Amino acid sequence: MTQFAIGGENIYIDDICIGCHGNVSTGECGDIDGDEDVNVSDVVILVGIILNLTDDSEYPPDAVDVNGDGAVDVVDVVYLVSIILGLDDTGLERGIPASYGDIRQKSNQLFIKSDGDIAGVQLEVTGAFYITSSLLPNGWELEYSDEMVLIFSMDGSSLDDGILFEYEGDMSVKSGIIADWHGNGITAEVVEIPGSFYLAPAYPNPFNPETTVSYAIPTSGQVDISVYDMMGHEVMVLIHEVKEAGNHSVKWNAESFSSGVYFIKMSSQDYIVSQKVMLIK
Repeated sequence: MTQFAIGGENIYIDDICIGCHGNVSTGECGDIDGDEDVNVSDVVILVGIILNLTDDSEYPPDAVDVNGDGAVDVVDVVYLVSIILGLDDTGLERGIPASYGDIRQKSNQLFIKSDGDIAGVQLEVTGAFYITSSLLPNGWELEYSDEMVLIFSMDGSSLDDGILFEYEGDMSVKSGIIADWHGNGITAEVVEIPGSFYLAPAYPNPFNPETTVSYAIPTSGQVDISVYDMMGHEVMVLIHEVKEAGNHSVKWNAESFSSGVYFIKMSSQDYIVSQKVMLIK
């Protein structure tokens, strides 16, 4: 039985000698420290390497790149955990595979959404921040450095959509990888969710013949954006649909309209605002 501290907690797990095709003596497939056991200590080393806290030159490249895809990232952590838990015998094909996922950032919270069962998350970040609260379920770990955040399952469970953690300070998520239990690493879309509704000034304005209308909504819902003439008649519907929370834009091509002043009106939930634009031909 091995005891190791990760994430501030002591984890006890049986030492399991499982490697590539049952062979760990060659320093391959997750036996990173070369002790002929694949266990939690290998996970700690791998996490340190990904977070740039551990010098990877001290360890065999074939052992560190657990899945052999030429990259060292959260997918390797998932493979390594599966070896420790004895899940690799099933081909790692567990749960629903992921084909899409996004990371949503709002009010010092980070959310995740995916169409599959999540086994791990890796975020490339910048800024001066401090994670104040992990909102992960039991069996999950969160480790981070100034440049990277790693979130992964240590017990084979999957992560549901929802809040990952809360933080203080300034954090910008540059990119993300979502790993599932099928060995897939999905490039996540990073979405910054605004804290309030907002209709930005159309640009360009004056314009000929096209202008862009940008807007933001803090929660998903119905959005209506229309163009009105000086008499208050609706002359063009730009948006009439349910939109996901986030920043959006729509173009108005006024090629068939006469020069003059028009009004662009946006309404969503209780938010109603309008602005004046000028078409000059």
